Amino acid sequence: MSEHNPELTPEIQALIEKTESGDAEAQNELGDAYYFGDDVPQSDKKAVKYYQLAAKQGYADAQFNLGLMYEQGKGVVHNDGKAVEYYRLAAEQGDADAQCNLGVMYQHGDGIAQNDEKAFEYFMLAAEQGNAIGQCNLGVMYQHGDGIAQSDEKAFEYFQKATEQGYSLAQHNLGVMYQRGDGIAQSDEKAFEYFMLAAEQGNAISQCNVGIMYQYGKGITQSDEKAIEHYELAAEQGNARAHCQLGVLHKHGKGVMQCQKKAAEHFMLAAERGDARAQCHLGVMYKHGKGVTQCNKKAAEYYMLAAEQGDARAQCHLGVMYKNGEGVLQCNKKAFEYFVLAAEKGDARAQFNLGYMYGQGEGVERSNKKAIEYYQQAAKQGDARAQFNLGYMYDQGEGVERSNKKAIEYYQQAAKQGDAHAHFNLGVIYEFGKSEVCCNQKAIEHYQLAADKGVPHAHCQLGIMYGLGKGVTQSNEKAIERLQQAAKQNHIRALLYLAYYYFEGRKIAKSYSKTKDLCKQVFKDPEFSFKAYELHDRAERFEQSESISALRERILSHLQVKKHRTMTHYTSFDVGQAILLEKSPFRLGHINAVNDPNEGKLLWQELGYEPEEGNPVFIGCFLPDSDSLNMWRFYSKNHLNDDACGCAITFRTAGFFDYRLLEVQSNHIEQEERVPSFANTGQSPQESAAFYRVVYLKDNFKILGEGAKELRTYFKDLKKEVDKFVGKKPAPEKLQTLAWLLGPLPYLLKDAHYKDEQEHRVIVSHLDYGAKEIQSSAPDFANGTAPRLYLELHRDDHLAPIEYVTLGPKAPNKEMVAPYWRHQLASKFESQLARRKDKQLNIRPSRCAYK
Repeated sequence: MSEHNPELTPEIQALIEKTESGDAEAQNELGDAYYFGDDVPQSDKKAVKYYQLAAKQGYADAQFNLGLMYEQGKGVVHNDGKAVEYYRLAAEQGDADAQCNLGVMYQHGDGIAQNDEKAFEYFMLAAEQGNAIGQCNLGVMYQHGDGIAQSDEKAFEYFQKATEQGYSLAQHNLGVMYQRGDGIAQSDEKAFEYFMLAAEQGNAISQCNVGIMYQYGKGITQSDEKAIEHYELAAEQGNARAHCQLGVLHKHGKGVMQCQKKAAEHFMLAAERGDARAQCHLGVMYKHGKGVTQCNKKAAEYYMLAAEQGDARAQCHLGVMYKNGEGVLQCNKKAFEYFVLAAEKGDARAQFNLGYMYGQGEGVERSNKKAIEYYQQAAKQGDARAQFNLGYMYDQGEGVERSNKKAIEYYQQAAKQGDAHAHFNLGVIYEFGKSEVCCNQKAIEHYQLAADKGVPHAHCQLGIMYGLGKGVTQSNEKAIERLQQAAKQNHIRALLYLAYYYFEGRKIAKSYSKTKDLCKQVFKDPEFSFKAYELHDRAERFEQSESISALRERILSHLQVKKHRTMTHYTSFDVGQAILLEKSPFRLGHINAVNDPNEGKLLWQELGYEPEEGNPVFIGCFLPDSDSLNMWRFYSKNHLNDDACGCAITFRTAGFFDYRLLEVQSNHIEQEERVPSFANTGQSPQESAAFYRVVYLKDNFKILGEGAKELRTYFKDLKKEVDKFVGKKPAPEKLQTLAWLLGPLPYLLKDAHYKDEQEHRVIVSHLDYGAKEIQSSAPDFANGTAPRLYLELHRDDHLAPIEYVTLGPKAPNKEMVAPYWRHQLASKFESQLARRKDKQLNIRPSRCAYK
């Protein structure tokens, strides 16, 4: 009996009647009506019911439809095997749609064993009947060489056939082939044409591709606005890449008002759909707090998601997070692993970071060779940092043979990209490099380019060159201007040079207070602090009395021993052995331990005042003669006070003062500021870092020896200036200041009775009592041993300043001492001796005939 429903249309009622009479075509049509809900309530189950009736009668369309229902699980339980069964029945009757779908099932191995050859066979059957989907699928198989020999030409042919029927996916695929130039001449214009055809049919991928071509002006006039229009069409369909591109445009404000929040929203939508680029972008947004609340942990999470998909940029970013311990536990090993992954994909930043890690030995064994290898990979891709570092390695000879030519080559590559420090280093090479590249004009040019980019080093170096007139017309005004530019950025060297300008009053108002203020800003710098302390001390002295301080400096300069000379210290055998073999520091004795009762008093007497004791004074006694019979008698004694039983150590004056007064170098950041003394620096001022010859005087302050006439004039002028300074009735405080101003001068004058010694001295007078540099020995009153004060000169390379050693005429066992000492030195200090190269440390016996 036929169904009767007065609400059914006559057409449906008639279809039902035909169905009940066994009409297969009507059964299939009634199934379609229920599937689409045309004039009947939509029902997948009823659709399946009528499809089954028609399929049982061998009706191909119904068999196809039933296969589709099983594949999609509509009205029946999903069953790919059943889908294949019904598709095959319809395909065998020549149904092109069924042939095409059966090809897809074979292609993917759904409900049947995967078989590309079978898939190709069924696609071909459908394509030969003009089925556009089959033609397109056949094109894909030719494109990838699946089930058939790869052929771009055949792929193009079948995509073209499907395109002529208006199939959007084929249009899209043709667009891709034109974009890449696969099997056809590359053409962005043709690619755009086919993408647009597919996009107009709603193909989301093509809509996104049209947006990309508008964004970058490929095949069409560039237009961010048109790009956004098409991205939005694709994004409405959930296209992840379109969301990502919209995020980029919102981030940079291109074609739309800049909005970091909107950018983050689009990146989030794309990231949720698994887009690796968007996940990476979102990581960047969280890292820098743009459009979202800053969160390193979130940044690392999104970088990780993208990195797991092989995104090189994200892998590099994640490596940086691990290297810096941001959002993840710090781990150089992990950082290295992610940099390797990204570098293998050609990421230049990762290659640079690998080069840096190899260069520093972070997370991997240090290797300059590997560092250079990765820097070169990054440099070839235009990474300015890698180019700069390669330049630096060739500049310094790190891991490669030093080469100004190669250094300049890489620095120039970085400089062309605007690297300011590359310009600065080029300036340094051109200023100080080997003769073949030295060019002050080029140095100025590059310093100027670096300075224009705000590099304080460049401003400072320009200031120095203007001051010296190197490569430019000398100009103190321009020098000061440049130094001030650098000083504004707290450039230490510029601050110190400016302090010198204020001290000397060169084209700027002389100001000792300004000099001191600038020096104070340099005190804690490890490289320049000592020079700043010295200049501060000079400014303090000149502030008190320019005339006395200037005369004092002239006299000291007159008495200073030239650096090419050698000076010899006569001492006991035990002390000599301790200095040589035990690396014992060299000791300077307190002035009160010397044998002249008039020590330090002769100058005061000439000036007409009683000596004022200021800070403690320490001296080291040296002689120009390294094998003097008189000196063996006076200074080279043993524990029994027998003379000529010791040794003489001859030092090179040029290298002698590479020492410190503290065994362990003090921390410049933590040191106490004790000015004008130099306590806690671990060093001594310039006036102490020199050898001075002693001036010998007869009665009435008559100066003997070399330069006597000039010295008499200096001391005569000094007396006049002292009288002016102290006045007629000087207070004790004034005389104490005078003592400080005179510095070591009083201790360089001795009675003529000692003139045969030709003594030379090193004098340290700047320390305060209680300074940690001053060492002491407690007295032993029971045995009559007096307390001692002394200074120690510490060196890491204690043999460096020693020229040779002479054994005293009566030194015990001297025929064996020399070879013994040589053996001990070679076994204990091999590396130090190797550094001496051609200046071997000779140990020789005295040639003095001693009776």
